[in-house]
Amino acid sequence: MIKKIINEWDPIEFFPMAPEDEYSNEILKIEKYLADNGNIDVQTLAVAIDNIFASSFGRDVYLADMNDCVEVAKKILTTSLFSEIEKDHMGRYRMSYSIIFEDDTDIAEYEAINKGYRKDVTVLIDDRRFNLYITDIVRLHQDVDSEIEENGYYQNEPNTIIVKEVSKAEIEKTIDALYRGGFFDELGYRK
Repeated sequence: MIKKIINEWDPIEFFPMAPEDEYSNEILKIEKYLADNGNIDVQTLAVAIDNIFASSFGRDVYLADMNDCVEVAKKILTTSLFSEIEKDHMGRYRMSYSIIFEDDTDIAEYEAINKGYRKDVTVLIDDRRFNLYITDIVRLHQDVDSEIEENGYYQNEPNTIIVKEVSKAEIEKTIDALYRGGFFDELGYRK
């Protein structure tokens, strides 16, 4: 979702000529900043976005003003990427968790739905990072049958989650239900 917001903003005016991953480094830096800063307000995120783009492209190329960055920060903080965004008593946003799809393109989603699995989904909760393996029941059944036939046993991928369909909407819905049920409190993670 951050990718969509940044690409629509297009502060360097790369599009439509550039590939859609043109801002991928800046998007990753924004995602990392969000992951590292659990409580954040719009102005603080706007300054971070401004600094990230100025650092990447230089002030002679990157000409957006702070008002643009504030609007982008508002969109990011209110996007459906974040399940629950609460304001604390200081008016700062507190994110309960965020979901990152490493390849957030329509093509990647189409391929995942057809293959029946995704390995590029990460859930961020505070300073914890959960790398997930998302699969549908058909793909899981195929993998189980294949591995038992070949090896005599089946060992599932770490942090496997089985969904009805490997679409972003279904993954987000499932992760939300698992988060609310305390699933991630028991799961292995890396920093």
